[in-house]
Amino acid sequence: MKKSLFALIATLALMAQPSSATETVPAYFEQAYAMIEDMLLHPEKMDFKEVVFAVDNAYLEGKADHDAYIAEIGRITEALRPMARTYAMQMPSVDLARNYAIHSCYINGNAANRGKPFAYDMQTTLRNGMPPFGTVIELLQTGLGTCRSLPFLYKILADELDAKAWLAMAPNHCFIRQRDANGTWWNFETTAGQFFHTSTYVRIFNIPEVSIRNGLYLKELTDTELLAYALQDLVNAYHAKTGIWSDDFIRQCFTLGLSYVPICNLQLDRWNYLYDQLRQRAMAVGIRTESAINAHPATHDLYVQVEALRDSIKEMGFVDITPEFYMNNLREMQQFIESQK
Repeated sequence: MKKSLFALIATLALMAQPSSATETVPAYFEQAYAMIEDMLLHPEKMDFKEVVFAVDNAYLEGKADHDAYIAEIGRITEALRPMARTYAMQMPSVDLARNYAIHSCYINGNAANRGKPFAYDMQTTLRNGMPPFGTVIELLQTGLGTCRSLPFLYKILADELDAKAWLAMAPNHCFIRQRDANGTWWNFETTAGQFFHTSTYVRIFNIPEVSIRNGLYLKELTDTELLAYALQDLVNAYHAKTGIWSDDFIRQCFTLGLSYVPICNLQLDRWNYLYDQLRQRAMAVGIRTESAINAHPATHDLYVQVEALRDSIKEMGFVDITPEFYMNNLREMQQFIESQK
């Protein structure tokens, strides 16, 4: 978010910032939105690898090579098939063997990953102070990814191999959940190539119990929820490329997603949109203080909406992520990983 979610709504410095202007939405963003909308309307068309490519291509400004993307996923999948068949002779289920074959891409060098395990792009994250957007396209090219692209590729490969695996969310983080032959749930942390206990995520990310009860974090996502989060990814990519926080395209994205999944990160995008609308309206009438915003007829109703949504977001259990909070989490996770080795 452009400012801390739980900070005061208005300050003189923030009000002095220039407002965002609505521009023509690039076609590749419109195409990604149309694909996600179509899959929400027609669940039988769900294809996660195509959704990921559409959003990644939007972030890469329409320059991604779809044929190369599909070919590389196909190459990895075909390299994993004989490995899965071998593992199946030693394991209690075919599904476990297929998942274990995918695990190997994050643990050991093999034919599927061209001899080098997929790994977290630590240097870029440390340099930026936050992880980059992290496209699966770039992961396939470099072998280095983020807490977005690494689990996304795992899910894509699981779909291709017909292995059962689910994406799950933590604050500003994503990982894999799966079940063993006894029905026990496991969390595979793709950035580390290790299994994490659920309590580890709760501790590292300071996840409140209410957010778990609301299904916000630490649950396996349905296809519909995946598509809602894809819309949030699309908004993130759009902001990264345009610098715009509030226009018709962003409103279109969060309105569609929230109509299917009311409790998800798109609520934050909705708050950002309303907040930016409030800021622009206040600037237009020359308001510079929070008390004046609340008292002025032109801004009062919108101010009330922004405050009410902020309270609602807190009640849902969202964890506000600042760069400092993220980097502290990253260091703690790295320490935990080293201790497990």
